[in-house]
Amino acid sequence: MQIRSHRYDADREAVTFDGREFVKRKQQAGRVYGYQVEIANEQSGASGGIYDEARRGWLHNIASDPAASKAFKDNEWNRYKVEALGDTMRVWINGVPCAVLTDPIDLSGFIALQVHQYKGERPAQVRWRNIRIQDLGRHAWKPVWDGKSLGGWKHQGGGEVEIVDGAIRMQSKGDDPRIAMLLSEQSFKDLTVRLQVKMVKGNSGFFVRTDPANLAAYEVEIDESKGTGGFWETGPNGRKWVIGPEDNNAVKKGEWNQVTASLHGHRIVFHVNDTKTLELPDDTPGRMEGVLGLQAHGSR
Repeated sequence: MQIRSHRYDADREAVTFDGREFVKRKQQAGRVYGYQVEIANEQSGASGGIYDEARRGWLHNIASDPAASKAFKDNEWNRYKVEALGDTMRVWINGVPCAVLTDPIDLSGFIALQVHQYKGERPAQVRWRNIRIQDLGRHAWKPVWDGKSLGGWKHQGGGEVEIVDGAIRMQSKGDDPRIAMLLSEQSFKDLTVRLQVKMVKGNSGFFVRTDPANLAAYEVEIDESKGTGGFWETGPNGRKWVIGPEDNNAVKKGEWNQVTASLHGHRIVFHVNDTKTLELPDDTPGRMEGVLGLQAHGSR
């Protein structure tokens, strides 16, 4: 069953995810792609997982989950409940929680019922009934920077901040060890925020739920060499490096990279270029509110 799905409008080379490697496959016009809530047999134990059809492959395979993988029953009517709210999707089968996925790519799209091709003597057969939908509202991206000025943002600390070719450029001064910070005037609680960043040189970060008084925050690590998309907690009682990738495999070196941070309650998920780099389902007690911040380290 497809949700938030789309069709390729022309033949194209699409990048999909197999294991740990990205590979290119020819996709034909009309091919459906997007989130697929799996319907399979009991033996596979995959029903209720979430697959990215014709794109990245498995996003949440539940086959190793003892309870979720046994929720589906062959040759019986199975009750699916699928909730897509903001950037988070949840799946239940027969009342059993199966998958929880936070993914920032698609916030809308069509619903589709699917049956795979069958190579045996008898065709595969799938039946659906009692299909109901509840509208949970439409979520859309809204700009928090006007792309032209620093209105709504405040420069704090050292370094230099300027707007060049429609982008904010921050850099340290050679004789100034202070960190440069650009803080939003608006404070946020639950949110999913994304931005594009180009790492020319050095180490910096994207701050969320930031206290402007002492810069205690959750920092999405941004580094030209390693750890981009990891989680660093700043501030007097911050945990410093918490968790994240040691490598920079999700980063396109020397190019613009998209970084996404999803913070809803105590659930924290980071992505770099649509690759999940961190997931903390319950970071309790944790920070719950604050401004956004762009950081450039000072000279050292």
